[in-house]
Amino acid sequence: MKLGVLDMTVNRGGLPDVTLAAHQASEMGAASFWVPNFFGLDALTTLTVVGQQVPAIALGTAVVPIFGRHPRVLAQQARTVQTAIGHRLQLGVGLSHRPLVQDVLQPWPASPVAYLDQYLSQLSEMCRMTDIPSDATSTTIRIVTERPVPVLCAALGPKTLEIAGRHADGVVLWTVGPNTVAQLTVPTLQKSASAAGRATPSRTVLGVPIVVTDDEAAARDRIARQFGTFEAMPSYRAALERENVASIADIALVGNAKQVEAGMERFRTSGVTELLANDLASTPQEREVTRSFLAQWIVDNP
Repeated sequence: MKLGVLDMTVNRGGLPDVTLAAHQASEMGAASFWVPNFFGLDALTTLTVVGQQVPAIALGTAVVPIFGRHPRVLAQQARTVQTAIGHRLQLGVGLSHRPLVQDVLQPWPASPVAYLDQYLSQLSEMCRMTDIPSDATSTTIRIVTERPVPVLCAALGPKTLEIAGRHADGVVLWTVGPNTVAQLTVPTLQKSASAAGRATPSRTVLGVPIVVTDDEAAARDRIARQFGTFEAMPSYRAALERENVASIADIALVGNAKQVEAGMERFRTSGVTELLANDLASTPQEREVTRSFLAQWIVDNP
């Protein structure tokens, strides 16, 4: 299992903040640096800027909502970014959530799962092709790079996991616990890919809040308050219920170094191939201890 970083400063800061966070992740030895796409900075544009200033580390979106973006337009943008940053992009996409889409980007479809199936099929093909056939004419659109863009799908439930198994290069998850990964995520991907005649998607990427601290109760309470609104979303609520926990704080890796390391090992054995640390330390001292722990974990787990 590799260790990456999931950074949230894209939602509340500017490009210098995100670039600094990427530099810190790279210096720590992290395998990758990921940003979400909410209502702050655009994730793909941000990673283009970051990629010009931070070499080597892989860069990913977790995730870009598919609504409001034609699959061809998103593929064109992703492949342009891929060229600009030296072929380091990992494109995570997903349905998002009805309250964030309805009347903001476009009407919520009658069957969001069917919409995702069609969209991901087209997007994944376009991100792998050298030429994209034009629907309107007999001409073709020349892709700017022959290197494909890996496409990962935010798939929390059985139906979206089946779609990811048919079309994507992997999944990018959040609020999913190790029991769910082992019992639902990995088996469903394997079964769906096999039925479609594909190799099993090789990547199971999962973001999780991490805090190394002596005050576990305070940290978990802070995480519960910070992500309380997310827990009301049906897909997140279902993910928590499958794991038989009440809150995102119950999935978070919080406690002393030994406790956090044990939690990371549970994710490793469940089938997670890349764990994304979402550092939610609240004080400079707590943040330094957490980052030192993560850096040492990387050294000890090459």
